[in-house]
Amino acid sequence: MSASFRETEQISIRDTIPPTADNWSYYRTPGCLGLTARLRAIRPKLGAQETAGIRPENRKEDREDRRKIQSPQRVVVMAVRERHSSGQTLTRVTPSENSDCAWDMVRSHVSREAHVYADEHLAYDELCGLNTLTRVNHSEAYQHGFGVSKNIIESFFSRVPRAYRGVHHRFSLKYMDWYAAELARREDRRRMGNRGQTIEMLTRALLHPASRNLCGYWQGNKPDDLVWTS
Repeated sequence: MSASFRETEQISIRDTIPPTADNWSYYRTPGCLGLTARLRAIRPKLGAQETAGIRPENRKEDREDRRKIQSPQRVVVMAVRERHSSGQTLTRVTPSENSDCAWDMVRSHVSREAHVYADEHLAYDELCGLNTLTRVNHSEAYQHGFGVSKNIIESFFSRVPRAYRGVHHRFSLKYMDWYAAELARREDRRRMGNRGQTIEMLTRALLHPASRNLCGYWQGNKPDDLVWTS
């Protein structure tokens, strides 16, 4: 699945406040601490994606061709997810939906005894050499019989555009991997209360060592691009 993320500039009121001795920590210090706690809680492994905002129709003949509505600046988020209530979601940002990334994700993170469900994209053709594979042909329907669908992973992907429009308003392509990892954690913890999530976040933050990506962030220590390449 692929999505377009445009780099936009946004000016907020905090950017207009001159950094004096009184207000230097007005937004930088809390923001850095909040980001550090969030990243330590989710411990992103690999990467991120967003889908189009309009829900397509189930049948092929009822859908509109939206392939023409694509930005030249785009990345792809590929994900795998366990098919049960306590299952975990793994995401990875790639330049394109390719078979090398799909093969590496399934080989590295999926048990050989698991049954894999994938859509009709050519990137997943070779997965039959690793696991038992069932294809869901979206060109015909989104669900083929009882339980033969990709709704469990589409539930995660539906969370991405909602977060883009309603929470973040902008995804930085450089940190898209972290955005996707956070949304994957939110999806996996969707049945956990706020108290449990807060305790888990604080516990992980206090037990985790200093972040290699965020230590010295304001001094120019920025992580490398988090886009997976073979």
